[in-house]
Amino acid sequence: MLDLGAFFEIAQAPAHPGLIQALVEGWVAENDRVEPFSCTDVRTGLATLAHLERLLYDVSLGSDENRNSWTMATLSVLRRDQSLAHEWTLLAEIGEAFRIEFDRMDAAAAVDRTAIHLLINRSPACFSSLGRFQRRVDTIESMGLCSTSIEFRAMPQTREEYVTMISDLRRCHAI
Repeated sequence: MLDLGAFFEIAQAPAHPGLIQALVEGWVAENDRVEPFSCTDVRTGLATLAHLERLLYDVSLGSDENRNSWTMATLSVLRRDQSLAHEWTLLAEIGEAFRIEFDRMDAAAAVDRTAIHLLINRSPACFSSLGRFQRRVDTIESMGLCSTSIEFRAMPQTREEYVTMISDLRRCHAI
């Protein structure tokens, strides 16, 4: 979006809010159809699911000490329309809530259609942030009638366990 702002600045033309909103909505709609080419989801500012999978791989198959200092959590979101994917303002609010609650912490998150997957450091501060993040998501106005629940997953210790976990995450993503 900074590039778009720079475009208007260089053109010495005022940025038209309707044009910018149409561009963002088109970008989000197209982004749902194609495989991401970046580590960052443009809709949320969070990790893409592919990047989170890579981080999980690195942590899971690293040293026991490193693996044991992390946990995988899934914040399942139950909404009337059962999807988080189509409302760019909602996705931006989720990203902002994550940035606020996990500022300067060892954590990564990715949003899929019905869940927010988080890889967090096993520390009291991160668990506290996770609780605050869940409460913040529950109160996002554009979520409508929403309830969330958190499921913790054991960190994979073998390639086979990693493949199983990724398969489970992708199954959530396909809903």
